[in-house]
Amino acid sequence: MNQSDKDTWERYGCSPEIRAAAIAAAQLDGLDVIHPTPRQLFLDIDGPAAMIQYQNTLNRLGNNLGAKESARWPSKTEGHFHVIVGLDRDLPAELRLVLQACLGSDPIREFLAVGLMLQGVEEPSVLFRPPNLSSGSFVPEEK
Repeated sequence: MNQSDKDTWERYGCSPEIRAAAIAAAQLDGLDVIHPTPRQLFLDIDGPAAMIQYQNTLNRLGNNLGAKESARWPSKTEGHFHVIVGLDRDLPAELRLVLQACLGSDPIREFLAVGLMLQGVEEPSVLFRPPNLSSGSFVPEEK
């Protein structure tokens, strides 16, 4: 990546250094920093419309990739959630980013994740979770 491309991504607030600083700040705030496995999707659901998209799309994905929600907790903004979806097979980070976007994860977050990958970050997805929540907090009830 040339310097001009790097400067462009930095204008969006997207660089490996900015990501590392955000992770360090979250840790200083006492948050757990969670990194996905190749069988996990990390979603940032920002509001009711994104939640509807997520719920409507999850069934189709589940039928094809064994997708199943394994954890959900509220993010800092009221009405927004962080969600972990498990898959029945390993997928590369690029495909997981596409699926996260399809499921309704914050499109800017996923766009910036692509920018991080273009800058050499192999696994750009990360979620921050309050430490008082167990790994399976807010798992939805079976319907």
